[in-house]
Order: sequence, then structure tokens, then C-alpha cells
Amino acid sequence: MSHLVVGGRAARSAGCAMIVCALLAAVASSQPMSGIYPIGSGGPGVDSFATVQAAANALNARGLGGNVEFPIAQFVYSGPVALRSVAGSRNYTTRFLPKSTGATIDAGGARYAFSVESTHNVTVQNLRFQGVRDTGSACIRFADSDSGLVWTCRMVSDSAATGLRVDRALNFRLDSSRVQGAMRASGSRGIDFRDCRFTWVYRCSILGTLNTGISIVGGNDNVTMMTGIKTASDTGYRVVNSPRMAVDNLAVHGRTDYGLHILNTPLVCIDSTLIYGTNKQAVYIESCDSLNSTALMMAGTAERGARVIRSRGCNFMRLTIQSGPVRGLELDHSPNCLVDSLQVVNVDSDTAIGVLLDSAPGSVFRWAMIYGSYGTAVSASQSSGSRFVHARVHGAAADAAISFLQSSGVRVSPCSLICDAPVSVALGDSCNDDTLTRMTVLGTTEKGIVAADCRGLVVANNCLRGWTRSGIELVHAQSPRIYYNTIVGPESAGYAGVYFFAAEGTGAEAKDNIVWNRGLGSSACFRVDGPFPFAPGASDYNDLYASGGGSVARVNDTVFAGLAQWRAHPAAPDPHSLSRDPLFVPGDNYHLAAASPCRDSGIPIAGFLYDLELDQRDALSPDIGADEYTPGAVSEAQPAGRLPRFELHGTPASRGCATLVVGPGISGRLDVTVIGVDGRTVLKLGIPNPAPQERIDLKGLPTGVYLVRVGPGRAAAFKLVVQR
Repeated sequence: MSHLVVGGRAARSAGCAMIVCALLAAVASSQPMSGIYPIGSGGPGVDSFATVQAAANALNARGLGGNVEFPIAQFVYSGPVALRSVAGSRNYTTRFLPKSTGATIDAGGARYAFSVESTHNVTVQNLRFQGVRDTGSACIRFADSDSGLVWTCRMVSDSAATGLRVDRALNFRLDSSRVQGAMRASGSRGIDFRDCRFTWVYRCSILGTLNTGISIVGGNDNVTMMTGIKTASDTGYRVVNSPRMAVDNLAVHGRTDYGLHILNTPLVCIDSTLIYGTNKQAVYIESCDSLNSTALMMAGTAERGARVIRSRGCNFMRLTIQSGPVRGLELDHSPNCLVDSLQVVNVDSDTAIGVLLDSAPGSVFRWAMIYGSYGTAVSASQSSGSRFVHARVHGAAADAAISFLQSSGVRVSPCSLICDAPVSVALGDSCNDDTLTRMTVLGTTEKGIVAADCRGLVVANNCLRGWTRSGIELVHAQSPRIYYNTIVGPESAGYAGVYFFAAEGTGAEAKDNIVWNRGLGSSACFRVDGPFPFAPGASDYNDLYASGGGSVARVNDTVFAGLAQWRAHPAAPDPHSLSRDPLFVPGDNYHLAAASPCRDSGIPIAGFLYDLELDQRDALSPDIGADEYTPGAVSEAQPAGRLPRFELHGTPASRGCATLVVGPGISGRLDVTVIGVDGRTVLKLGIPNPAPQERIDLKGLPTGVYLVRVGPGRAAAFKLVVQR
């Protein structure tokens, strides 16, 4: 009997212990979570969970009492996983990460595989997400959740789904992750930010046939760095209504319609970005004031390179547009833009335009180089006050190489034009008070400079040769001023060095010019059809030299064979002018020789203190022509300044070689660096003693896009090359 009593007490004690354990477990399961909670591999008890979904449900119910970490075993877990308004998340962090190797969360067709709403300081690390398919769904979604981090994750979306979607978040970061899409559906996006502030996308890749690679709408202060988008999508990178955004080391590669598409976003910074292979436009910018871009490169664009619309004060530095756009750079209703170090190369279309300005007043281009075959290399309309400083246009143009319409106060200086074109520079339709100075116009062209319906045009310190019909042609021009030019015609008939047609008034001036008529019969140094353009003394101190049987001047049907006959005109032009061989130095380069009669034979003109090459003119007796004599000067007259000493031509797309042209005076070792789209150097070459032309063999490079850099510092030449 006694034994039975003891046994009963033992049973009651065991029962009490079980009740106490159950109560303790219940108390523990209701306490805020803190510490490490394994998922998928722990034993029974409160410290582990069988699924990610169960862990998230517990976190929603209990909240946070400290920092929490969920190590996840390597399994495929069914979703959806959702965190909603977790208590204590403002003060503590939550981390989901694999225990050893990667784990996968499958949405199973749900809207989100992993979602975080109104829960802060959540980190998702080194996990894979999949199984989302419908429009509006996403592998990962953060909403109203600050300080989120998605790190080294992989998101695979199907159909119209999105990889990562973030709404109304503050301080969100996506780092070292990958998004892969599977269908070019209307709503599919790799990364989708909406109304977020201070977001970072860093070292990520977006692959597959998504509609949009990265989309940022609303919010502000969003940054994307060292990220690649390779997709056959509608848009590679799209930003709308999100001021103070920055892009650094972005690469968009694939047959996208738009590479970079930015709308209504002021204060934009774009640095070291490559756009390759777009169908329509590499860069489209609209209503984005104060945009700053450095080292933006576009290649393989089918239609437009960069188009800027209704954007004020945009700055582009080291902008490169290569290979076949219908438009290279287009500024449309975008005033006061600065473009520094522009290259538009390898265009081959007689309807293409290298640079198009439409209602872009006050725009400044410095160090612009435009190479290829165009309809027009530079076309500007309603762009008063624009400047082209240190520009080069080489190639062929179906129309004018440079054209300005309805643009007053334009200045082109200095500029080198070596092209096959009907007209090298054309001004028309009320282009008033424009200045063309320190230009070298070479090549095969019908007309060097043509100005129609213009007032107050200044043409000074230019070298014009290679034209066949007229060096300078003025139509309905009022008060043009032509000073210090060297104009040399061909050995043919029927042309004019300077041609006045239907001049308006007698306000024209022509002083200190060399006009060499080497032609036959009807050719003339000066030709006038219509009213006489000069008042007495307005044309003087010129060298009007006719050496081939042509005349000094022709006014309507009257021919003035020599200078004496020309002076007998009622206006008594050129009383102090010459008609002698200007004696250029050997080599046909149009520098004055020491014995030139043009030396010290000109007259000073206020405001024109330097010649074509920025040599200072004599204050009392300047030389006639574009060149002020300098002892020992034997090089060809070219625009002065820091023109590049190296040039790269061709692309290794077919033969795997590029041609390097080395400027004069280069000696010693020359370094060639080939840089990949990730910014890393993939090849370095050294040329011990470069010849004027060197072939650079790039056949050993893998398929891809590369930037080739030749030479040191600011003298270096850059070129995008494509290896296929």
C-alpha cells in the first residue's frame, strides 16, 4: 500500500513537470525573438523551424527583442514568405541567410516569394528566389520598409514577373545580386523601385528578356554602381521623377529599344557608362535639368545615340558615340548645355546627322571630333549663342558639313574640316552676328563658307582651300566682315574666291585677306552679282592675286582683269592692296615665307590680335592672310590648342585590328591599354618607337566590347571596339 502511494506521488510529480515545461514553452513562444533560429535542420523545440514560412510567421507574431538570425539549410522551401509590421524592427536587425550553401524559396505561383511590409532592418543574403509568373508579382518585395539589404541573392522570374520590387523604402541596398528574366512581357522588370529614397544598386547583373532592366519611378537620391544589364528588353535603365540620381559604371548590352531612359529628373549624374546595341536610342533624356555625364559611351546604335529634350544646363564630358546612328547627339529645346570631348565616329549614311541642335541656344561644344559619312555633321537651328571650340569634322557629307539656321551670335573657333561635301560651313535664315574664325577648311568641297540672309557675319583668320566654286559665298548678306583669311582656289574656271550675291547695302568689309585665283577665264578673286557691297575704303590691304588667266574681280558683267582696273571702279576699292604671289613656304601649307610680300603689309583691326595659330600679330603692321609670319614655321596651318596627339580608326569587328595614327614629335615608348566593360584592364601593349601609323592587333580578345586607350593624360585617344 505504501509503495502504491509513493508511485502515485511520482506520477503526479512527472505530470507537474510536463505541465511546467509546456507552460515554459508557451511563455517562450510568446516572448519577442532574439538570437539564432536555424531553419530546416534543427531539432524540435523553440530554437528551430521546419520552414522559412514558419519562421516568418513566428516573427510576425512575437516581434523582436534583439537581433535575430535565421540560418537556412539547403532545401527548396515553399512560399510565400511574408514579414508584416514586425514589432521592434526599428531597433533590431533580422537576417535570412544560408546555413552553409544556398537555399531556394519558391513562390509556387504566389504573388511574392519573399515579401517585407512595414518591417525595417531586414537582410536577405545568398538565397535564390523563383516561382513568380504574373504581372505585378516579384521574387522579392519590400514595401514601407527602411534599411533593407538584399545581398548576393539570385532572383529568377518567369513571364511578366519582376525580380525585385521596392516601394516607399528608405536606405535600401541591393548588392552583388543577379536577376534573370524569361519573357519580354509588358510588366516584367529586373529591378523596380517606386517612391524610394537613398537606394543603392551595387555590383549587380540583370539578364534575360525582361521588358525593363532597372526601373526607378519617384523618390530621390538613388544610386546605381558597377551593374550590368544584358537583355532584349524595351528599356535597359529607366528613371522617372526621381531627382538627384546617379549612375556609375553601368553597362547596358543587348537589343534594347532604349539603353538609358531618364524623364523629369533634375540633378542627374552619369559616370563611366556603356550602352551597346540598342535598336532605337542609346540615351533618351527629357526634362532633366542639371544633368552631368562623364565618360558615357554608346556603340552599335541603330538609330539615335543620345537625345536630350527640354533639359536645361546638361553637361557631357568625354561623350563617345560610335557606329551607325541616324543621329549622333541631339539637343532638342535644351539650352545652355556643355559638351566637352565629344566623339561621333563610324557613321555611314547620307541622311545621318552627327550633332543636331534644335532650339538649343547657349550650347557649348569643346573638343568635338566627328568622323564618318553624314548628311550633315553638325546641324543647328534656333540655337543662338552656341559655341564650337576645337572641333574636328573629317569624312564626307551629302549636304553641309556644318549648318546653322536662325541662330545668331554663334561662334565656331577653331575648327578643322577635312571633308568631301557640297558646303563645308553653311549659315542661313537670319543667322546674325555669327563668327567663324581660326578654321582650316580642306578636302573636296564645292563651297567653303556660305552665308545667306545674314547680318554682321565675321569671317576671320581662316584657311580655305580645296573648294571648287567659291571660298566664301555671301547671299543677301548685310555688313559682313572678312578679315585675315587665306583663300586659295583651284586651277579651273568659273569660280570666285569671295562671292557677293544680291548684297544688302554697302556695309561689307574685306581687309587683310589673301585671295589667290589660280583659275582660268571666268574665275575671279572677288565676284559681285547685284548691288556693289563695298563703300570706299571698305575693301583694302588685301593680296588679290590672279595667276591662271582669271581676273582680280568681276562685277555683274564687267571684268576687272588686274588690280589697276579694279581700282578704277567708282568705289575705288583696294587702294593699298597687292596683287603678287604671296610666297608660301614649300610644301603647299600656306604659311608665309620670309620673303613674302604679305609680310608687314596689312592694317591692324581692333579685336583681332592673333592669327590662325594664336601667334600674336604685329600691332602696327600685321601680315596679310591667316598666318602671321613666325621664323621657322613650316608646319601646315591647323587650329591651335590641345588637339589630340593620337587618333584611332577602324574597328576590330571583322579583322581584329585598329589603326593608330601618331601625331608629330612623338618618341619613346607608347602604351596601349584595352579596358573591359567592367573597368578592368584586359590587355596592355607597348610600342617602343611608334611609326606615324601603327596596327594594333586585338585578335586574341574574347568576344565583347572594349575601350582602347592610347597615350598619356589628356593627350590620350579613346575608342570603343567590338570583338565578334
